[in-house]
Amino acid sequence: DEIWIFKVYVHWCPHCQQLMPRLYRLALVLMQHGAKRLRFGAVNCATEHELCAEQKWPGHPLLVPKYTGPDRRIHDAIEHWVEAVKDPQ
Repeated sequence: DEIWIFKVYVHWCPHCQQLMPRLYRLALVLMQHGAKRLRFGAVNCATEHELCAEQKWPGHPLLVPKYTGPDRRIHDAIEHWVEAVKDPQ
């Protein structure tokens, strides 16, 4: 089973350009919880307007993990990471 992590960004955004450390932390957490196959993708909402609107992503920068496998540990690790990096706003 694969885990996909998508970076959702716009190319001119300074915060989006600084997102990589969070991406590395997410990959580390997932690997520590048993993830074996990580895949990465990126979506530039400045050019992919329809996709970003269709997905109803709340903004950018954003990391979106996708996993449909059966391993509950991986689901739990993703949920843990999402809670840990939420903006306190």
